[in-house]
Amino acid sequence: MQRAGARSFASARAWLGGTAGRKPAPRAPAQAPAAPDEAQAGDFLALVGHELRNPLGALIAAADVLESCGADAETAAEARSVIARQARNLAQLVNELQDTGRLMAGKTMLARRPLDLAPLVQRVCQALQLAAAARGHRLACRLESVWTDGDAARLEQAVSTLAVNALNHAPPGAEVLLSVRRENGMGLVEVRDCRTGELRLALLRRLIALHGGSVEEPALAQGGPVSLRLPAIDPPAAAPELSLAPGRGRKVLVVAGNDAVLAALRAQLEGDGHALTTAADGQHGLSRLLAQRPEVTVVGPGLPGQAGLELARNARAAGYAGRMIALCSEAGSVAPAMAAGFDACLVDPADRAQLGASIRVS
Repeated sequence: MQRAGARSFASARAWLGGTAGRKPAPRAPAQAPAAPDEAQAGDFLALVGHELRNPLGALIAAADVLESCGADAETAAEARSVIARQARNLAQLVNELQDTGRLMAGKTMLARRPLDLAPLVQRVCQALQLAAAARGHRLACRLESVWTDGDAARLEQAVSTLAVNALNHAPPGAEVLLSVRRENGMGLVEVRDCRTGELRLALLRRLIALHGGSVEEPALAQGGPVSLRLPAIDPPAAAPELSLAPGRGRKVLVVAGNDAVLAALRAQLEGDGHALTTAADGQHGLSRLLAQRPEVTVVGPGLPGQAGLELARNARAAGYAGRMIALCSEAGSVAPAMAAGFDACLVDPADRAQLGASIRVS
């Protein structure tokens, strides 16, 4: 059993493509040399441990602060903010590990369709403006309309990952620039300046390769532009998109089988100015959707079996043209959700700004 585990980690380590110049730690002279697959397994475990150590350390430190700060409300609020932020980081890392496993196993399906990269990158930029301002950074976009054949949810996730890393590592007052342009028959999405971890970069490489593209990261260790190159296509003759006027609340139906999720979404979306209707299962959700025809329908996790997918299929078959957003429990659920008729799929727990931007997308 141990040997099989080592082989699986060795496969993962080989897929990640090396340690990018990092030398393995020297072994004690009395220790017998490890077999190659065991050494590779150790390297992969060290890589994952390194990615997880920073958010875990911050969580532990914040918890210690909460225990010792007593009645100091300001200090406690700051500690809670750290806990919330790092918990989101951990959730993202776990999602990326799940994605890595699915990519390695060849289980990743892409919901590809013609899409314009400019509005996709603009959505990322809009969703991260508050985060950039909170860190004292400027987040700017320079966009040219370039079409490609891609999975919108996964490409948006890739750009968002690079942008968040750029904001996390930028010096105070720096500008992070997201750009889209056409170059030599390819769509070029560039994030300047950016650093990202090996695990995330390996996942991005594999994901972009599935789209027939490549990732370029010159001078990544020192921080530099990271570019996603995707095959460019001609714009389709007609690309109708649902357009929702910005600046006003939406009529939103939320369907979720978990009471806690339903309550959290209600508080968030009503706080954002939306008019909300809820349903606790797919059958009631479909009935309310067809009776009320909301502008946006959000389907959360917790519905049994294929209920969420069936809801989307039945709604589309009945002529519902509103925007449908799925909150998926894992990244592997994105492609089936998009194929069932959802317009967007966010991996739960979804960031508040990301969900808000997806509801108001135009």
